[in-house]
Amino acid sequence: RDLNADQEVSDRFKKIFPAQVLKDSVMASSIRKGIESSGLKDKFLVIAGSGHVDFRFGVPERLDRLNLMPRNQTCIVTVRDGAEVEFIENQEFGKVHKFENAYPGDYVFIYDDSLEEHEDGEEVKSEISAAYDKIASTAQ
Repeated sequence: RDLNADQEVSDRFKKIFPAQVLKDSVMASSIRKGIESSGLKDKFLVIAGSGHVDFRFGVPERLDRLNLMPRNQTCIVTVRDGAEVEFIENQEFGKVHKFENAYPGDYVFIYDDSLEEHEDGEEVKSEISAAYDKIASTAQ
């Protein structure tokens, strides 16, 4: 979807939006609790899908509203599959003019997965799945 165009939001997105907002709110609440208990002496690395952080929507917008830390002490790094995006060097990648935060992140890492085949791809997927399951089991 071209975010600079005035396209209608898909029915699929409308259906998942409430769940997305709930996930964003729960993640932001967990992060807030960690920040408040650390007194800002710790650093935090939050790993979330791009739909939860791009353009500082989702989790970052909820945390920004709380004014827990100066925004210049935060950084959004997002990734894109090079096969799925049009990238022209020295051009404004991903800029959406109508958003206050016009870029998907402070840094956008574009990878090219087609350069090498991963023989252990299924093993990596299993390890990632197990890690997510372990994290999910600690949720309150």
